[in-house]
Amino acid sequence: TGGSPVTLSWSGTSGSVTVTVKRLSDGKTVHTETTSASPLKIYNLEIGAGYEWSVKEAAGEPVTATFYTSSDAPRLLKAGSMNVLRDIGGWTGLNGCKVRQNELLRGGPASGIDNDVAAKTFFRDILGLRTELDLRGESSDKLNVDGVTYVPLSRDEQYRVLTTMVNGRSGMSEEKWNNLIRSFECIFDKSKRPLYFHCSAGKDRTGVTAALILALLGVDIEDIWRDYQTTPQSSPIIDNDSYFQGYLHDMATVMTGYDTFQEQVEAYFIEKLGFTKEQIENFRAEMLIGYVESGGDPTDSD
Repeated sequence: TGGSPVTLSWSGTSGSVTVTVKRLSDGKTVHTETTSASPLKIYNLEIGAGYEWSVKEAAGEPVTATFYTSSDAPRLLKAGSMNVLRDIGGWTGLNGCKVRQNELLRGGPASGIDNDVAAKTFFRDILGLRTELDLRGESSDKLNVDGVTYVPLSRDEQYRVLTTMVNGRSGMSEEKWNNLIRSFECIFDKSKRPLYFHCSAGKDRTGVTAALILALLGVDIEDIWRDYQTTPQSSPIIDNDSYFQGYLHDMATVMTGYDTFQEQVEAYFIEKLGFTKEQIENFRAEMLIGYVESGGDPTDSD
């Protein structure tokens, strides 16, 4: 699985050294630390990426080397005490393009992180998070990170609205329906990303939301299923896997005439939720590295 820490080891030094890790694609420094201990574990590196790292003693020249991370998604992340946190980027989508990382993150609630310096540092300083989308409704256990906009669904959305949503507005008020659409408008809005979305356990509502996003981006259903299963069962009395499989069945039942889950989801966003093809294509262009609608060869651009 991607996102496992990379262990850096060195020898021949005495006393403290400065370890610096830079991304090869743009030269950005992603980690710097002064330490006297080898080895050193580095977390939250992008998957499928190359890095240069250096070790420098105070009075010496830096010694450098390179390494490459695994390309296997999902990309698991470590941020203090946060649970089931991961990036939905790194999967292969339409035209063989990779889903961009550090744009959309999924996980569980931010319970008890008020004094969690590591978690707050990750979201604020490392990721540069802009928006927290809470699929449960207004809640006190939110990130509370400076500069991050908190966007909850209405309190009435505490139940699993994403299953009801498949059948259009059946059983949902005008306010609920519009609020649900607003959550995807938020995800589609580049100015609100990086964005972190979550529910109570990071499994059901969060998992279905992630599945819809990945399907729009053309990720294979097998990989979407792998992503969903990465989060443990949210409760011993809830069969989460059956819940998700039931959702796939409902989508196929409602959106007839389409061969694949990806086609069903695109049609659903246009026919049921009211998004336009242009909005979907703009989202794909932003989220898929090198994506072109015509199906041309993907580029390596960031």
